[in-house]
Amino acid sequence: MVASTEIKVAASPFNQESADAILRTADTIDFYVHTQVLSLASPLFASMFSIPQPSPSSQLSSTASRPIIDLSEDSSVIDPALRYCYPVVNPVIADFDILDGVLTVASKYDIEVVTSSAG
Repeated sequence: MVASTEIKVAASPFNQESADAILRTADTIDFYVHTQVLSLASPLFASMFSIPQPSPSSQLSSTASRPIIDLSEDSSVIDPALRYCYPVVNPVIADFDILDGVLTVASKYDIEVVTSSAG
């Protein structure tokens, strides 16, 4: 029997029901995000969110009609990268490997606020 992977929801502020998209990390953590916030922080996200979404299917969350976007990164680097985009306290990153991962995410998704703040 294959064990099912449990999907967890990220901590605040990425657990808000008012979010209009979900970023699912490689370690199956769902980040409920606001596309407007990420679009302001990243031209790549702005382009991604401007593409018409597919009709309702298995890629929509069961709780609402929010698109789920699968990411290849783990939550350990997505969480701090997203915190730089949101109007919350910037994270303190003491682990070099996490910092390297966050900067890689910032480069991949063109999130300038991360590279200018964390770099």
